[in-house]
Amino acid sequence: MSALISGSLAYDVIMRFPGRFGEHILPERIHSLSVAFMVTELRREFGGCAGNIAYTLNLLGEKAIPVGAAGRDFAPYLEWLDENGIDRHHIRELGDVYTAQAFINTDDDGNQITAFHPGAMGRAEEQTLPVDSGARLGIVAPDGRDAAQQAEFERVEAKPQALEWAFHIAAGSRFRVSADNLSGIPVDREGFSRRVHAQLLRFAEQGFPPRAQCFIDALCGFYGRTWRLPDGALEAA
Repeated sequence: MSALISGSLAYDVIMRFPGRFGEHILPERIHSLSVAFMVTELRREFGGCAGNIAYTLNLLGEKAIPVGAAGRDFAPYLEWLDENGIDRHHIRELGDVYTAQAFINTDDDGNQITAFHPGAMGRAEEQTLPVDSGARLGIVAPDGRDAAQQAEFERVEAKPQALEWAFHIAAGSRFRVSADNLSGIPVDREGFSRRVHAQLLRFAEQGFPPRAQCFIDALCGFYGRTWRLPDGALEAA
């Protein structure tokens, strides 16, 4: 089975700091912060949501077709895609920006300081979805969106995230609403959370779709729980 995967493509620069950030960031000086950390380990990985999903599906023997935008420094990533037999014909390379990149520094306590540059990902809408790929499945992963695209995403995503919230309740785990926008534009996460919560309430009052209800029942049975809306559910999201 083949799958179109619309999402981000990024380089992940992963570093390790042999110490504790807390020993160098003083609470009384947090308003005037200027620090540098000498890292002893550094590596660059090929990542991004579309890239990671495509790689995993490829390992499972499925045909993955990532769709997204990359920058002028994408050549090593393209070589890696070719080496792993991953289709790269629907990735748009933009010559005036860099590929999205995350710089992640982790200390000995597992604390992290991350800088993220969206780069080409912020113009992902310039690559359109192919209509002749032969794919039977579509996956929409986090990516960059403009305000109009984000509004449409939130309109269609309220129901799926409400169902996901219900599944978390059944399993007794915490749920966080995801705006799934990595472009850096302002997102009304609180407003989106309210819409997802309102949809969850409608499901609870009117009933869940049959297949979702089966999954909720299975989760409740596995974890020995009774499904009910927790107090302060909206605040927890």
